[in-house]
Amino acid sequence: MKNYMNTDEINMMFSEDPAAAAAKADKAFAKRLYDLSEQIRPRVIDCPIILLSGPSGSGKTTTAKMLEHIFDTSGLETHTIALDNYFRTIPKKEYALITNGKLDLESPERLDTALLAHDLKKIANCEPVELPFYDFATTTRKSSGFVLKRKPNEPVILEGIHALNPDAVRIPKGLSCGIYVSVQTHITYGNTSVHPLHIRLMRRMLRDTKHRGRSVIQTAAMLPEVERGKLQFIKPYRKYADFEIDTFFPYEMGIYKNLLMDEVKKAAADTTLSENSANAVKVINSLFPNISPLSPEIVAPDALIREFM
Repeated sequence: MKNYMNTDEINMMFSEDPAAAAAKADKAFAKRLYDLSEQIRPRVIDCPIILLSGPSGSGKTTTAKMLEHIFDTSGLETHTIALDNYFRTIPKKEYALITNGKLDLESPERLDTALLAHDLKKIANCEPVELPFYDFATTTRKSSGFVLKRKPNEPVILEGIHALNPDAVRIPKGLSCGIYVSVQTHITYGNTSVHPLHIRLMRRMLRDTKHRGRSVIQTAAMLPEVERGKLQFIKPYRKYADFEIDTFFPYEMGIYKNLLMDEVKKAAADTTLSENSANAVKVINSLFPNISPLSPEIVAPDALIREFM
């Protein structure tokens, strides 16, 4: 279901006490997750694997951690596994292919499905498994040294863009339930509507700059492949989700203006971007003058958008 918010509405919401308004938005999201956990809880005994999927920039990692915390504090010990850690290592000689769009980062072929299936079988049987770790800065899969051994009736949340794809994640039928998380809110001003893909792009711009060694322009250049991957490899499996949740926060627009505006202006003037990437950057650049900036200090340490900051 599509949701809409106008920039005037957003600016008014945070005009008097931005920190309090942000805390209220965080509390509302936490309540939605709690309600979701209450729906999932009765299924856990029969369906111990919770598959959490959604397109890049949706906040899957933090949503999974928050769900885990909700279950843990209610007495249901829960474990979370990031599907990203099962990516195959990308050799250094192929790294340049990432930024020019010749290496498909969204394809399920990037996953080591054999290792994943092997580990999931052991986890389902309550056998110990040493989980891998993927270093995005070096595009290398490594040993984490962390051994997971779940006890009977303890759920495991498996989060990642391909979590709902039965060809990528092979789990015996009846042992799992699915959640699809995504930004579903459109931002409007005048006659313009800003699509959720642009919000996810802003999130990825911040995340990639801070944690993946990519510039805003490099992240923007990857947009066509990311969105093509969403349409081809992620969205078709949305139908397998038992639950959905919108991860948009009204205050994140003001935060992104504060942190991204200068770099987005530079990207808008870049002539090397493809037409699709350039148009997306222009949409974001045109949105920012209609949004009041907000200080990153209003964002709580455990807020979902901290995943990208």
